[in-house]
Amino acid sequence: MEDLFEAYALAAGAIESLRNEYPRREELLLEYQNLCLDMQAEVVAFLERGPAPHAQQPKDE
Repeated sequence: MEDLFEAYALAAGAIESLRNEYPRREELLLEYQNLCLDMQAEVVAFLERGPAPHAQQPKDE
């Protein structure tokens, strides 16, 4: 998951840089925006699944 967050930070930084360019490279900007949306969806799906079975805490007996 850490790699995903790092990739997201890099892509978000690229979006910020691309937005400040003149002339804008709209196609590349859109590509990075879609990449970020895909990564966001991946995190949401991960959170909705909940923790992996091996990561659950043992129940007290």
